[in-house]
Amino acid sequence: MTKRVTSKNRQNGHTGCHDWGISRKMTTGGFKRIFVRGDYARFQWNKGAIELYLSGNAGGEGGKLNVDPSLLQFANCCQTDTHQDTLAMSEDDIESFHFISMPGKTTEDGYDLYPLQDGRWVILPEDVDTVVLPKVRESMKQLGWTCTAENERCDTYSPTANKAGEVKLFAKDGRMLVSNCVAKAVAIEAGGLYMELLGAVE
Repeated sequence: MTKRVTSKNRQNGHTGCHDWGISRKMTTGGFKRIFVRGDYARFQWNKGAIELYLSGNAGGEGGKLNVDPSLLQFANCCQTDTHQDTLAMSEDDIESFHFISMPGKTTEDGYDLYPLQDGRWVILPEDVDTVVLPKVRESMKQLGWTCTAENERCDTYSPTANKAGEVKLFAKDGRMLVSNCVAKAVAIEAGGLYMELLGAVE
């Protein structure tokens, strides 16, 4: 999924999470774009049908959507109070979560950027299975980060000569967690530097 296309609406009897994301559905004619409700239970073929449903004027909830349950381990976040930190993922979560099921994705040059509700961001590079952490530590230093913690799964870096924020770099899939920043621009800065690193080590 990519961006949110509508927001919560509690009028006209419609309650709960009404954030919708954009995804694709396989049909007999190939993949077609669909709009998926935030709880991944229903979908619509066009944005107009969503707006009609939320306004209470016409239209149903949309077709039922069958999704692999393993992709929905955090789907119930939409049913909780939006003021709560519903996506306070641990390092285990960041490492294993199937981010394809999360709305809000932004596609950048060479990677996808996912927002977490606590002000952190996850960078998921394209076509990367594993990053050998010891081999990139010097490159990370040259890009303005200083390694403050090392282990087999992930390294933690603090910014010393860049404005890309504190990050955790995971070996699995080359995932990068940008910590403690609200501004998307900071995460994009981190992503750009990280793509520079990956391009140099390929």
